[in-house]
Amino acid sequence: MADNKPDHSQTYTEAYGWPLRAAVGSVTYVCEHEPDNKKIEVRNWGIPFVREKDPQRTSPGIIPLRPIWCGLLTDYLCYYLILSLPFFAFGVVRTVLRARRSRCINCGYLLTGNESGICPECGWERAAIK
Repeated sequence: MADNKPDHSQTYTEAYGWPLRAAVGSVTYVCEHEPDNKKIEVRNWGIPFVREKDPQRTSPGIIPLRPIWCGLLTDYLCYYLILSLPFFAFGVVRTVLRARRSRCINCGYLLTGNESGICPECGWERAAIK
C-alpha cells in the first residue's frame, strides 16, 4: 500500500509595503519521493517568480496578492498626504500673494482704489480692517 504523504514541504512568505506592510503572499512547494521526485506548487495568495541570481537569496520571489487592510489604508493615507501637500501649498501661496498685491483673493482682479471692499468681478467681499 502506497503512502500518499509528501516527504517534505517548504513555504516561502513575503510581505511588502512602506511605511507599513500592505500585502502578503506565500507559496508552498511540496516534494514527493515517488515515482519521479516531482515538485508540486501550491499557491497561497502569491505568484512566484525567478529572481536574478543573488547568492544571499535562496527563496523565490513572490508577488503578494492578499492585502493587509490596516497597512494598505495607512500607506494610502501617507502617500495621499505627501502628494497633496504641493497642491495645498500652491493655493495658500497664491492667496497670500494676491492679498499682498491688493487683488481679489478669489479671482485676482485688481482692487486698488476700490472703496466698497467688494470685488466688481466676482462679488467677493473683503473683510473690514479695523
